Amino acid sequence: MRKKTTLLLAIVSCSLITPLSLFADDARLVQLFKRMDQDKNGMVTLEENWELWSMIFNSRDRNKDQKLDSSEMPGKAQKVADTNNDGFVDLVEEQAFRTKHFINMDADGDEKLTLSEMLNR
Repeated sequence: MRKKTTLLLAIVSCSLITPLSLFADDARLVQLFKRMDQDKNGMVTLEENWELWSMIFNSRDRNKDQKLDSSEMPGKAQKVADTNNDGFVDLVEEQAFRTKHFINMDADGDEKLTLSEMLNR
């Protein structure tokens, strides 16, 4: 009986870890969605998406050279967005990267993102 109880507790513990970690990611996406949805209609257009990401780009560009290096855009996104492999992401590369990501999340192809589409990425 003790083994069954221990096994059951282990299974329950493992099943709780994943949803809680996903919830943290989902909470960030909800906040991002709210910031992008400027007209508060429950949908984010490509223009609204880009307006937020261009502001983020400009705030990350600490030296104001209109490109992001690995210290200004750390992680995998910088490597993926840097399509010409010069070690920097310029505004054109950033917009192409964010547009492609937007299109990939737009499940129904209506050129608008709902919160559900963002969460189901």
